[in-house]
Amino acid sequence: MENINNNKTKFYNATHYASICKDNYAEFNKCLDELSKIENKIGNTQKRHDLCSKQQKSGTTVIVFAAICLEAFINDYASMKLSKQLFEKIEMLGFCNKWVIVPKLVTGKEFNTSSKAFELLRQLIKNRNELVHPKPKLKTIDELEKENEKKQLIVKEAYETISAVIRELHKVDNQLKLGHWVF
Repeated sequence: MENINNNKTKFYNATHYASICKDNYAEFNKCLDELSKIENKIGNTQKRHDLCSKQQKSGTTVIVFAAICLEAFINDYASMKLSKQLFEKIEMLGFCNKWVIVPKLVTGKEFNTSSKAFELLRQLIKNRNELVHPKPKLKTIDELEKENEKKQLIVKEAYETISAVIRELHKVDNQLKLGHWVF
């Protein structure tokens, strides 16, 4: 937060969203750990179901809030570094376009769009969109289990995307303080 004037405070949303993401990533991993310790017996069915449900909720939250965090971060960064008029124009750009254009406007250097970080950013948006714009599908139990295994990797990747993208931005703007952004 930053105290500006007239007793108003500028709140940087990205930090809040990163915290939500971090907490849910810890919960996701806790559920995975607990699930690995529970035998797959009939008596444990409800407990396994409850843990799986909790894991799915926290995993979904990680993916969605990693995307929200990075959008808030680039908006916060732009609002701090650019004029109000320019920021208002930038605000209308698409998510990935902001990550290309804002650093160029601020530093004169481009965010590396062929970097692993930018690839992760694009994949994060794709995964987020699949979650928030679901298509109805019939699936077998085997397909659901394979999807769950894949989701574990997607959740880990979503969480790691925050640090990767911030690190890549730091290469362009070494004035940027990494601090708590590198998990």
